[in-house]
Amino acid sequence: MIEVGAYRTRTDAELAQSALAAAGIESELAADDAGGAYPFDLTGSVRLLVDEADADDARTVLSGAAPSFETDVKPLFRESDRSAMLSHFDLWSHDDVKANADAILGAVRAGTMPCDGAWPADKVDLLQRWIESGAPA
Repeated sequence: MIEVGAYRTRTDAELAQSALAAAGIESELAADDAGGAYPFDLTGSVRLLVDEADADDARTVLSGAAPSFETDVKPLFRESDRSAMLSHFDLWSHDDVKANADAILGAVRAGTMPCDGAWPADKVDLLQRWIESGAPA
């Protein structure tokens, strides 16, 4: 587990933890407060921990930053995915993906795209968050 945040109170840490849970990221709290029995008597901070594989996504969620096409979405599509779809649209083009976002999301949710196997839930969730945030470049 890796620390992605430190909070002055357990309540603040639990709010951050709920934001991660809403994004599908599991986390744990670590604090020297007798398991929450003495939240007013912290000797340090409440640390928010996630699996190392989820750390970047967790930091994005906690920062409130929306996923971007260039940094987060475009890398989801491999060269073979792009080649397979070029007759319809370009998966490496922000404008094309934005214009076809609902259809692409539906296909990856259904497991019909990419054609060689379904995406894991975290990738589908990332694409959905990008769409919900207005599909920024």
